Amino acid sequence: MFSRFKGLLYFTCLVMPVLSHRFRLKERTLTAPTAPKITSIAVGDQTLTVYFLDPEGDGGSPLANYQYSVDNGGTYTTRNPSSVTSPLVISGLTNGITYNVRIRAINQLFNTLGAGAPSNVVSAGVY
Repeated sequence: MFSRFKGLLYFTCLVMPVLSHRFRLKERTLTAPTAPKITSIAVGDQTLTVYFLDPEGDGGSPLANYQYSVDNGGTYTTRNPSSVTSPLVISGLTNGITYNVRIRAINQLFNTLGAGAPSNVVSAGVY
């Protein structure tokens, strides 16, 4: 049974018919992750390798994956296979084009909260 006393949330658990225990639960707000930071991009043949720092805040839920954009955040593609480690390799790009790259983190509550804030934008040309 949940109850509220002086703004705090409590959970009462009946252990035996005569005994009960009261536990104080800490309330927290869950959010989407904060923005990661792109530190550098290595350019290759039809590929960009994006090095980044994780966001400072995961929104209260562990990070699950990243999404990337090559059009300054217009559209995002989910990293496949999923990974939360740097670097992120973007392949299948067209040589001779400059791409404006952004990434954003996804936590385990992505379906509820959506993706996190976008990173800084870094431009890189593919050769």
